[in-house]
Amino acid sequence: MDKVRFWEDLMETQSYHQQGIRKSISRRHEIFVRKVIMVIYQHLDIHLLDVSLIADHLCLSVSQLNRKLNTILDLPAGHLIRQIRMQEAATFLTHDMAPVGEIAWKVGYKNHANFCRSFKQYYGCTPTEYTHLQVSR
Repeated sequence: MDKVRFWEDLMETQSYHQQGIRKSISRRHEIFVRKVIMVIYQHLDIHLLDVSLIADHLCLSVSQLNRKLNTILDLPAGHLIRQIRMQEAATFLTHDMAPVGEIAWKVGYKNHANFCRSFKQYYGCTPTEYTHLQVSR
């Protein structure tokens, strides 16, 4: 998925609408979130990608990173990582037609079962069911 498109989708889907008015974010916050997203994409296929790795890359503590992301996005870093992984997995499932195990590796899951469980929790269906639903559309 295009990283710029992800940012735009994130702006529309996250809690940027408070009482019907779009929450304005400063340019500084936008740049910060873009940096976080870039670090996530750079390390997406690494199963050790976690909040501390992102914090280290940005020279922040884990609590500083989470505090900033919660303030800006109303979303902690761990949830952002998971959201990006799941959206990338869905893109791979619909466009690459690669085996589920291979897609799990591409988005940083070492264990196929953990990937399927996370995917089902996020989308409400297994990766295979998701693929079939997308193909039938």
